[in-house]
Amino acid sequence: MPAPPGKAVPSADRTVLTRGWIGLWKVGSTETDDLFSVPRELLATADGVYVLDVGTLQLSAFDRAGRKRWTTGSKGQGPGQFLRPVDLTLSASGEIAVLDPGNGRIAFFTSAGEYRRSVVARETVASTRLCITVDGRLHLWADHAGPSILTLDDGGTLRESRAFPWPVAPDSPSFLKQAYFARGDVASDCTFATLFGFGIGRVSSLPAGSGGARRVDTNASASASAVSPYIENVALPTIVEDKLKTGGKRTTMTDGVNAARAAMRTGDTLLVHFQGSSSLARGVLDLYGATGDYRQSWRTPPCERLAYHSLVLYCMTDMAEEPTLVAFAAKADTARVLRELRSRRR
Repeated sequence: MPAPPGKAVPSADRTVLTRGWIGLWKVGSTETDDLFSVPRELLATADGVYVLDVGTLQLSAFDRAGRKRWTTGSKGQGPGQFLRPVDLTLSASGEIAVLDPGNGRIAFFTSAGEYRRSVVARETVASTRLCITVDGRLHLWADHAGPSILTLDDGGTLRESRAFPWPVAPDSPSFLKQAYFARGDVASDCTFATLFGFGIGRVSSLPAGSGGARRVDTNASASASAVSPYIENVALPTIVEDKLKTGGKRTTMTDGVNAARAAMRTGDTLLVHFQGSSSLARGVLDLYGATGDYRQSWRTPPCERLAYHSLVLYCMTDMAEEPTLVAFAAKADTARVLRELRSRRR
């Protein structure tokens, strides 16, 4: 199963900057802290950072100064409970939306941690990522054999479905279709970054009052409005299956390198977090403008999960150790951020 043809050509040379990240605070590193179990995703906003922990089945909020604001969630099928949460994002009205395939729904919480409502939809059961556009549409990413991008209305009714936007052999493993929707500030489109290096693209929102079809822009498209490709191209893995003497099969992945680890949006900037076995060192953020124009890249501290908003970089440390949430500011921005944090502590 070799890599598909027609890889995008890099649009520019990568300009990697070392920003001199300085730690502001950390939680989860002492016995007195509420330790994390298996933190899966981070969401950064102007208020601070939200942590979705699939080990405790809880959603926690920390302010920009590192103080815990609230924790909600438990195991179950009741209102505000989770069974298998996998992603979180902001809704068009500022709620925190959690995709929970285990319960077949999307749960919505206020920024104060109060459970608000749920949207039940069978399409959520096989979905791994969630994005909500300003028109209230719910966009799901499913990395199974069927359509990869599903669009639901705000009541959970399926309105559109699309195939994975780049060619993949029909018998390829589903994980080759994994991607990350950019989370953070709500926008009129959902930008996605694929895990195995095809590139980035976006699901456009419908204009107000339009009854026409949405469009998917990708870097494989000839469209002038396509989002720029990654600066570094990475190859799709080659999958090898060996028959065992016991009669079973062993599947191994060779040659491939994973690219995107996360994607996020802050203001008019899209950030894509690279991490993996590519020629890049672990931990690089690529920055793109609103029209997909490449700006620059930042080296980051070693992070298992990462989120960025309003000059603060939130980093969840390697899961091989005790998970710790650390907030950083770039050296050039540290004085400004510290002044803001001191004012918040008063």
